[in-house]
Amino acid sequence: MFNEVLKFIQEWNIEDKLFAITLDNASDNNAMVELLRSNLLEKQKLYGKGKLFHHRCAAHVLNLICKAGFEIINPIVHKVRKSVKFVEGSISRKQKFEEIIQQPGIEYEKRPNLDTPTRWNSTYLMLNCCLQLKRAFESLTQQDQEYTCAPSLEEWEKAQMVCIILKTFYDATMVISGSHYPTANLYFDEIWEVKIALDNADPEVNADLFETIQYMQRKFRRYWKLTWLQISFPVIFDPRFKLGFVDFRLKQAFGSQAETKIATMKKILLELFKDYSQVNIGNQDMAQQTPAPQIVTNASGSYADWDHHMSHNVPSTSEIPSELEAYFSEASNPSK
Repeated sequence: MFNEVLKFIQEWNIEDKLFAITLDNASDNNAMVELLRSNLLEKQKLYGKGKLFHHRCAAHVLNLICKAGFEIINPIVHKVRKSVKFVEGSISRKQKFEEIIQQPGIEYEKRPNLDTPTRWNSTYLMLNCCLQLKRAFESLTQQDQEYTCAPSLEEWEKAQMVCIILKTFYDATMVISGSHYPTANLYFDEIWEVKIALDNADPEVNADLFETIQYMQRKFRRYWKLTWLQISFPVIFDPRFKLGFVDFRLKQAFGSQAETKIATMKKILLELFKDYSQVNIGNQDMAQQTPAPQIVTNASGSYADWDHHMSHNVPSTSEIPSELEAYFSEASNPSK
């Protein structure tokens, strides 16, 4: 695999243009990327000693974690899927269900569509729609004796608890999978929202469900440990946040170990600055004419703690070269 990747890199003449490579979270990729990193470092083609070279695909990792969440409610998902198939099975059933959902007290945003079982996000959307129509399915049980696959009240409640957590995963996946705007600076905040959702999971829930949540937390912590550094740097150069925001979040995430993490991050920042300072960047006029990219944010994200922190603290730029210091000394743009 390494030879094939290197072959295309050389054919496309991009050896000296690579900064990072994003790969699925597969063990085989780790060996390949280390060989590629060593090869490019030997040729002095990587900035910052290649410490930010390997990026794990955030969407792929979130997908793996979500699958663990669905495993615990697979029997419930199966019943919901059969329920949707039942309603869609004939014109008369559709009409009957349409009459039911028009009854007072039933509020919903859209009718459920059958999911694609191999795509967790479509299963989440189906399940979320059906949860809004829970009363309609309960009514259908009473009106149609052939409908025998309705989830129980306890199963609906279990599905509801899982969906509350998975909504954060779904929202994050929708943002970081965008293809019409830059996404590198969005990963940190979206991943942080996922972290908060998992950390705040109710410990009083069903024992089996909480065991699954703990498994999801362990999977997430492993991913966070491997990627916090890579996803921090785009945020540093986002004028809304800069170094202070990452510093603030890392102290929340790592506690007593935060200073060591922050020192590592600043060291790599200085190495990158030194490397890029030695490069003659041309086409500056063209760069100035390039329209500013659309900035996308997570509308549900909360920056209240960050805003409060900024109103009571002055960011430190000690040991930062003058050009970087000038950037970091400027006031951050509004976060909302």
